[in-house]
This record gives sequence, structure tokens and C-alpha cells, in this order.
Amino acid sequence: MKLKIWQLIFIFCLLIAVLRYGLLAKIFMLFYYFSGSILAGNTMSLTSEISDSFISAFLIIILPSFVFLFRNKIRFLNYNPGLSLSVLLVLLLASVFAPLTASFNPEFQKNVAVTKLLHPFSVRYFITPAGKETSFYVSLRDEVTGNVTDEIQIADSLASGGGYYQGAEKILFEGSPADYNTSAVLYIFGTDELGRDIYSRLIYGTRISLTVGLTTVVLAFFIGLLLGFPAGYYEGWIGKVINRITDMFLSFPSIFLVILILALFGNSVITVIIVLGFTGWMSLFKIIRGEVKALKSRDFFMTASSLGLSSRNLIFREMLPVVIAPVTSNLVLLFAGVIVAEASLSYLGLGTGVTHPSWGSMIEQGQNYISKAWWMIIIPGIFLFTTLFAANNIGKKVQTYFNPGIR
Repeated sequence: MKLKIWQLIFIFCLLIAVLRYGLLAKIFMLFYYFSGSILAGNTMSLTSEISDSFISAFLIIILPSFVFLFRNKIRFLNYNPGLSLSVLLVLLLASVFAPLTASFNPEFQKNVAVTKLLHPFSVRYFITPAGKETSFYVSLRDEVTGNVTDEIQIADSLASGGGYYQGAEKILFEGSPADYNTSAVLYIFGTDELGRDIYSRLIYGTRISLTVGLTTVVLAFFIGLLLGFPAGYYEGWIGKVINRITDMFLSFPSIFLVILILALFGNSVITVIIVLGFTGWMSLFKIIRGEVKALKSRDFFMTASSLGLSSRNLIFREMLPVVIAPVTSNLVLLFAGVIVAEASLSYLGLGTGVTHPSWGSMIEQGQNYISKAWWMIIIPGIFLFTTLFAANNIGKKVQTYFNPGIR
């Protein structure tokens, strides 16, 4: 029995819900407390971290329920994803549920001397005062968002008889050891030079890469569609002007245009998406224009035109369904190219900025420590390579599906 897409989504969500049930319970408690305070007329600040946690908690329940109920009505959910699509789906789900799948806030750092440049699967101990006086809401909010107060300390190991070690220094507990809570924390992929968890940063970096890739492809698709159809359908001056503008864009190296625009207007997620979208539509334009011109000479199109169908109906009913097939495979390959472009820009310091972790920026930081912290560059590189390999493999399969003759 082969695994289906709906089963993969259902199993992933179920595993996350089981493994992170404690955090899920705290998120729902925080939502109940937050909603009650708002209804009571109290002013509460809803930060992006809190709203992200709320959305993830509700989606982890809604998504598996949706795919289970509609598994027989949506054909896509019953496909066998294969290895490549399974990899992309797992990465996509992990990034969507980042507050639940990540171990820490991606920017969390504390006791850098103890946590920096830790090997993969290193263990450190979090020590928290048991009797800390704070409001229930603040305590719950800090646990959900990963905000750490000054009272929390991170230790290399625990000392017998009370206390803990930070490096070679032994620090004794103030008071009884029973006044402190200790918990062992595993750093799966180690930490970077600032003591930040690489696994958590990779999860949030996956969210950035996939978001930029998907939204850029959608933007490039609509631009190519809006310009390609009139350029191929109208052979007069309209088509010629649009085609010459496209040739002008193609003659100029897109990477220089991207760097110029980002240097002038600053780098952020929105800016990167817009810039990459406006520099990636030309190949789609050429494909759509060529397909539209070829369709105009087909018998079925000439028959529909002679029957008096309007230009709008000819384009949307006769042309668009035929053009979508060759464009789809190009979109998947463009998605892989956009991820490479985003990683390259982040590597050069022109990507999504310093507020968001990115695979490219992580690789750039890791090259400075490659001799003593190989995991900082190797692990993000593996994530990037695996995503590109999976996307290109899916693109080739889509291409073969629509055009069996190229096998």
C-alpha cells in the first residue's frame, strides 16, 4: 500500500500534536486567557509571535480534519507523492507549523559562552527559579513565544550537592536546590556562534525560502500571463511592443538588476519577492506567447472563432486550458531557481534582512567557522540541496507527464 498525500499530511500533523501536546495546551490556554481579557474590555497586545502560535495551534487541528473529510472529493489528496514531493510537503508543513516544530525562538540566545558552537546532539541544562513571582498571562506568554528572562540560566552540567557548571566555574544555588527547576535540552543540529539553535533557525529559514519561492512564482506567472496572451493573440503593434520590452529585459542580466533595486530600496521579504517576481516572468512570457501563436492556427480554434465567440471566450475557454500544461512544468523549475536566487542574495547580505533567518545567510555565517563548526555550513547546505533536487525532480516529472515524448 502506497502512502497518499492526505495520509502524509494527517500523519505529520498527528505526530506534531502528540510530540508537542504540552506546548499546544499552553497555546490554547493563552488563547482562552487572551480572548477572555479582550471580551472583558482589557487592552492586550497581540504580537506576531503570539498570533503565529495561535494560527499554528488551530491549523494543526483544522488541516488534518479537512484532508480526512475531503480525501475522496479532492483527487490531488489521493496521489502517491513519491520521495521528492514528500520532501517538499514535509518541509512546507514544518515551516507552516514552525512555532510547534521548532525547539526555540530562532533568535533566542542566552549564556553564549556556554551555548555557542555546540556540536549536533549536544545537551545543556536550563535552570529556572521555581518560586518566581509573575502574572499567569506573562508566564504563559513567555513559555509560548520562547522569551527568556534573566532568571533563567543555562549550564554545561549539574553539580552534585547542588549547583551547576558553566565552563570550569561551579555556581552554587542560592538557597535549597528544591527552589530550582532543571530540564535537559537537546540541540539536534548544534548551535551557531551566538548560541542560537540551528535546527530552529533552519525551520524558520525554510518558511522564508518556500514563501519567497511560492509567492514569486505566482507573481511571475500572472505577469507572464497578462503580457503573453495579448502579445501572442494580437500580432499588430501591441504584440511587437510587448515583445521588444521583454527582449530588452532579457538582454540585461537579471542578477545585476536585482542587486541594483535591492541596494536602492532596501532588502526585506516583500522587496525580494517583488524584485524576483518582476525579473522572472520573461521565460513564462516566451512560452505563453509561443503557445498562443501556435493555437491560433489550430482547427478547433479557427472553428470556435468562426462561430462568433468573443476574444474573451476564445482566450479563457479555448486557449488558457491548453497553455497551462506547458507552463506548469516551467513554474516548478522557476520555483527552484527562485530559491537559489533568494539564498544567493541572502549570502551576499541582500536577502530578507537580518530579522529573518535564511539558508543563504546561515551558509555565509558558517563559512567563517568551517574549520571548527562544520555543521553551521554543511546542514543548511544539505537542506538547500535537498529542496532544489526535489523541486527539479518534480519539474522533470511534470514535464514528462504533459509531454511523454521527451522520456
